[in-house]
Amino acid sequence: MDRFSPTKADVVIVGAGAAGSYFAARLATAGKNVVVLEAGPAWELRHLTSSMIHGRRLKGHAGDVELKGANPWGYSFNSGRGFGGAALHHYAVWPRLAPEDFNVKSAHGRGLDWPIDYEELRPWYDRIQRQVGIAGDTQAEVWRGPGEAYPMPPHPVLACGAVLKRGFDKLGIRTAPVPLAINSREYNGRPACIYDGWCEAGCPTGALANPLTLHIPEALSAGAVFRSDARVTRVLSEGKDQVSGVEYLDAAGAPQTQLADIVILAAAPIENPRLLLVSSNAHHPGGIGNRTGLVGRYFMSHPLAIIHGLFPDETQ
Repeated sequence: MDRFSPTKADVVIVGAGAAGSYFAARLATAGKNVVVLEAGPAWELRHLTSSMIHGRRLKGHAGDVELKGANPWGYSFNSGRGFGGAALHHYAVWPRLAPEDFNVKSAHGRGLDWPIDYEELRPWYDRIQRQVGIAGDTQAEVWRGPGEAYPMPPHPVLACGAVLKRGFDKLGIRTAPVPLAINSREYNGRPACIYDGWCEAGCPTGALANPLTLHIPEALSAGAVFRSDARVTRVLSEGKDQVSGVEYLDAAGAPQTQLADIVILAAAPIENPRLLLVSSNAHHPGGIGNRTGLVGRYFMSHPLAIIHGLFPDETQ
């Protein structure tokens, strides 16, 4: 049962993934009336099973996205559906952007410069690693920008990592344990990793930082309302400069409206611009927030390269 009236909230958040659940926890703790709308199921830790087949349920469904046009993008692995979103099945690799990543255009004549720099993000990097817990080796990451040391020691380098490190050592390339939002020891009431290797299918123990173990419980305890199977179809606006809520389809496919003073879109890089663009009206003919025509542009993918090799060593 909703604690607040379904007709009006202080804040409505679209998406219950890493960003949406974090906003919900912070705002609800501050006393705001918060409603979170999530298109997928209401996952709980008990639904996370060490099985690749079961893990597929956590990812986005390619059938929900049209892979057409001159420049189609793949859509499956990096997406998510349900409470927790993609952060439910991620590998929790949490490196910081390097200071030089912010001025690639100025330094190398490629891409674009960011409108902010590393120092503006630095205190937030420090804050989130304290809240969530990251295991890593600050000294070994000689390329890492300045900031607080990781709150947990790094995870051990396993057999396969040792093989790769030997190769990089021969090439004179420095390496470091990857920073992981996975507990290498007990941290803030969550246990250490047991190394069963099923991060991609979700972590039911709570060692891996995901919204089901972190911000969703915090938000719920503070009174936030989470609605599953609620697919937002449109952002509503009042005039040129004020949004008023969202329209969505409930579990039965019936249209519903959730009014709110503030709308936060936290539905990942594909859904956020899509919702803004389809919410066009007389005041926003090109879509909400799209006066400059930049919504949906400069989209950047997450490239992934897979290399297979055979070694005489036992690589586990």
